[in-house]
Parts: sequence; C-alpha cells; structure tokens
Amino acid sequence: MKAEGFVVDNLGCYGKSIILVLWGFWLLTGFVLSIGEVFQKGTIVEEMVFDPNNQTKLTYFGAFSINRTYQAVISGKNTSEIEEMMNSGREVSDVINGIHHNMFGEVKTFSDYETGLSVYNQFQATSLKPFVKKDERVIGMRDITVSGIGYFWWGSNTSENFKKATPTNLTYTTKCSFQACECAESDFVSIQSVKQESYVFLFGLDPTMYSFLIFHSKRGKPEYSFFKITFSLALSVVSIVFLIVYLGLYLLKALLTKADNIGKSVYLNYITFVMLIALPVFNNPIVVGRYFYNADWMIYVNDWLFSVFEVALVAYIYTHISVTRLKVFEEKFDVISTLTFCGGIVMYLTFYSLYFVMYSLPTNNSPFAVITDSMSIGLLFEGLSSFILFLLYGWVFVLLLFLYSQVHPPLYKERVVWFSTFTAILLVVVVLHFLFFQDVNPNTPMTKLCLQLISNLYIFTIAYMFFPSPRNNTDAYGVDVYVGEYIPFSLN
Repeated sequence: MKAEGFVVDNLGCYGKSIILVLWGFWLLTGFVLSIGEVFQKGTIVEEMVFDPNNQTKLTYFGAFSINRTYQAVISGKNTSEIEEMMNSGREVSDVINGIHHNMFGEVKTFSDYETGLSVYNQFQATSLKPFVKKDERVIGMRDITVSGIGYFWWGSNTSENFKKATPTNLTYTTKCSFQACECAESDFVSIQSVKQESYVFLFGLDPTMYSFLIFHSKRGKPEYSFFKITFSLALSVVSIVFLIVYLGLYLLKALLTKADNIGKSVYLNYITFVMLIALPVFNNPIVVGRYFYNADWMIYVNDWLFSVFEVALVAYIYTHISVTRLKVFEEKFDVISTLTFCGGIVMYLTFYSLYFVMYSLPTNNSPFAVITDSMSIGLLFEGLSSFILFLLYGWVFVLLLFLYSQVHPPLYKERVVWFSTFTAILLVVVVLHFLFFQDVNPNTPMTKLCLQLISNLYIFTIAYMFFPSPRNNTDAYGVDVYVGEYIPFSLN
C-alpha cells in the first residue's frame, strides 16, 4: 500500500456537493458584502475640504444618498431630530463667525452631527489632516498647530444644550514636511465609549495659511461593526479548529493504517501543514482592536500580515503546479523561472513593507510611526507592490490554464479538475479585488475580509482534498504521479 494522499477520488457525490455548496455560499456572501462596501452601507463618512481658494467643499458618503439628512434615515432615526441638530448647527456657525471673526479672520466652520451612538460604535472619530504649502527652504519635519474655537454638546435637544455649551480653544499639533507638503493625520475628537446619545461638534478656524485641510468624520453602524468584529474573530477561530481537527485526523489515519510514511506527497502535505499553521497568524485579529481603540494603523498592520499570506498562497500554488509537471512529464527543473518568481515575491514584500513603514504608519498616527520628508514616496511603493502581486497571480493563472491543464486523463478526471477549478475561482476573485476594490473605503475593509475568507476556504479545501489516503499499485489513476520521497513517519 502507498499513501498517495488523494481522498478526493473517494469522496462521493455528497462530499463533493458539500464543498461546492460552501464555495457557492461564501462567494455569494462575499460578493454581496463587497458591493455593500462600495455603496458605504456600513459606514458613514463625512469629509470637509478647505481648499487653497478658501472655498469649502462638503462631500458625504452614505447609502443611496449624499444628503446629510439621510444619515438619520439610514440609522433608523427620526429625521426631525437630525434636522433640529442641523438647524442648531447653522445657528452656531453664524455665532462662531460673528464672535470670532476678528480673532481668526475669515472663519470656516466644520460641523459634525450624530444621533443615537451605541456602545458598539466605539470608533467614531473626527480627524484632521493638514496639507501645507510647499517650501523647499524648510528641511526636515516641523510642528504646526491648527487653532480654532470648538463647541461640543450632547443630547437631542440641541438648542437648549448649546446654550449651556462653553466654547473651547482647540488646537491640533502635528508634524509636517514642507517638501512633501503633507502632515500626519490624527484624531481631533474621538469618542470611544458612549451611551445611547446624540451630539454636535463644531469647529471654527481660518484655513488660509494651509494648502488645504481635510476633516474626516467616520462612524460605523453598530450592527455592521459588530458583524465585522465577529467575522474577523471567526476567521481565526475556525482556522485554529480546522488545524487541530486536521492534525488529529492525520495522526489517527497513521495509527489505523500503521503507516510509517503516510506523508507521501511531501511538497503538498508538508506545505499544506505550514499554510494551515500560519492561517491563525495571517487572520490576525489585531484588526478587531480597531473597533475598541480609535487607531487606524491597526488595519494596516493586519493588511501587512495578510500581504505575507498572499505571496505565500501564490507561492503554494506555483509550487504545486511546477512539481506536478516535474513528476508527470519528468521535466528539468526551470531554475530561471523559479528564481524570477522568487525575485518577484521578494520585491513585493520589500515594496509593500516600504509603503507600510513610510506612509501607512505615519499618516495614521501609529505609535511606531517615523515621519519623514519622504513619506509621500510610500504611495509609489504601494503602487509598485500591487502591480507586482498582480503579475505574480497572473503568472500563476497562465500556468494553470496552459501548462497544468496538459496533465491528461486519467488523472484529469478528478485531481486536476478539482484543483484547477478552485484555484481558478480564487485567482478570479483576487483579480476582481485588484481591479475594483483596491481603494474603496480602507477604514471598512469588508472586501479584504471577504478575500481572506475565500483564501481560508481554499486552503481548507485543498487540505481536505489531498488528505492522505492509501492507494495500491493497481490504482486506475497511476502511482507515478505526485510521487515524492518517502518520509519516515513514526508515532513513537
């Protein structure tokens, strides 16, 4: 008896149907959630830009509407409540302009409203990102301070509460590069734990000394936020459970068959083990901390970890296709192609790491940030890393379509078809993500979570399909395919 490792040939209709149903369900779920992210159904983002001409531009991102009034409708609140807040806010803006005109000159007012905050809405924040005017004479980082008058009050009866509100001199200090014209973004007002309340925040300032200023008000719907927390944790928990069960079944199989070398397909079984062990790390639940601590940099740390998984996954597929052809066709090892592919992986990790260190951390006020004049260059490395990863996945896709498909029947009946089908689905999902979801709402990484889910499902499927299964010399599919070296296996 030989342990070839292909239980897929003996699954039967029920087992194969279950796999197909799972893939279909999660592909549909991922598609719906990703499209929902495009329309910002889970997060309300309000942006105010003070441009160089001292003109104020307001943009609102909400489901099906760009009208601020709809924010209350989306949240299931009475529109009269937010209308009252808006009217009160306009009155306060006039008051600010009247009182503080002499102090600040031409005053512009940023206003932020929210109704019915809940305990799950802990990542509500108003952040400010200044852009300074270019000055080549100023070398190195400089601190700048944005000063203004702020009003903040609670409660649905905004008119009454504003009468009790005391104006506060608010300042925002950050480091800026006058050569890169960019500054670090940080939270101006942060609300991390609140009751079922409403609030209004207004801030008046003179923006003329800056190239432009961008205020962001970001808040997530409580139910949507809670779902994402659950989703993130579920990925890690399921990956750990699957690994434990897989190892248990693997040892049980070895015990029942009394095999000393159950791991026959070395390059597949062993690499699958590595991928399964690494999954809980790559599903790093640190992103969950984003919803309990107002720190956008946590999302980018999670993205960096997943970027390592992405190249590990594409290397995993490349290895399987290459070694399969070596065994089936007895081809010579293609040193140049392999070194080129590995070089692409190294370049991707290098460029993405440079983007992560030079731009993601500094612009999101990470405690690990090192702000430099060259931080804007990090965006260039982001583009290069994405392009290289796109090429790597495209390379693997070409190998799958034109080289892996040359493995003819009888093998083609089961093994190649199943592996090719699920690998092709994964690669198509990745390509769609590259084309349509790269720059969509980075603070609501729903598409990233969906991509992680599909990648997890792929690893689970391959691990299950290629679970060690004893095969004999009369096997209809041949015994010389996927044959690696015998690896001693002992339960002692």
